[in-house]
Amino acid sequence: MVSYLYASVFDFHNCTGSSKIGGSHLEIAQPRHLREFYAHCHSFTTFGGKIANYFKDLVSIDKHPTPAEVCWCSKDGTPLCPGKRANRKDLVMSIPIILTIEVDLEKPNMVWDFPETLNPLDQTAATDRGIIYDLVRLALLSPGSRHFIARHASRDKKIIYTYDGIVHKGIPVVEQEATFKSYVSGKNIKLPNGFII
Repeated sequence: MVSYLYASVFDFHNCTGSSKIGGSHLEIAQPRHLREFYAHCHSFTTFGGKIANYFKDLVSIDKHPTPAEVCWCSKDGTPLCPGKRANRKDLVMSIPIILTIEVDLEKPNMVWDFPETLNPLDQTAATDRGIIYDLVRLALLSPGSRHFIARHASRDKKIIYTYDGIVHKGIPVVEQEATFKSYVSGKNIKLPNGFII
């Protein structure tokens, strides 16, 4: 069940090693399971505010290595290898059937652009293999009251609902004259007063 609802990620370490210990070597860390991904403030500028760019980078195997101070090969805290180590973090092994991306709320003026669909592969491969995420729901937050509401679309994306557990007895309400592009996807989403994505 975990493999369907969680993403599996791992870290990959490589070290140049030395001729004394037989050359370079690798370490693959124990996989971790993530229920959601988190788009940080600094990612907003890096990816031009586009969730599609953030997601492509997230699932890319071509991660930039970050240098580390010493090799992981040690005994009682003493390094056994003089090589140079580099880490590749958060390599995605598997993706969940329901993708959740939480955005950093530290700077509410940074409004991400959410596309109608996300493809972990290029468009042709995504279509051939059927690996396409459809945007169906947004969670909206009112930072002042720390209250969440949800906005979601019907299967055909023609009817938009807003769910607020505090009003309308917790029954979703149809947003009259709302379209998917104006209330759910894109960058210029119409939001209720005091709410952010």
